[in-house]
Amino acid sequence: MLQDADLDEAHFVILDFSAPKSTLPRDLKVIEVSDVPRVSEATKVEMLSVFAEGYFLAAAELSSATTVQDADKPAREPGVSDQPDLFDGDH
Repeated sequence: MLQDADLDEAHFVILDFSAPKSTLPRDLKVIEVSDVPRVSEATKVEMLSVFAEGYFLAAAELSSATTVQDADKPAREPGVSDQPDLFDGDH
């Protein structure tokens, strides 16, 4: 936003409609974008690296968990579903 000449005259706000605590009701807060503190390039890179590392670790863990679960299941024929037929009167 700060680098786009077309947006020089625009007024940007963030509308936060969250609850301050789980026991309190939601409350609308209008936050001026200019009031949001900027982070340095180094801090941004560090934070994104931590996020990416966590994402890839979680994806790998979920992938291995799915593989173990799938190995325990018997193989199904293609096109065959465990879900009962909608019009099958036996269920």
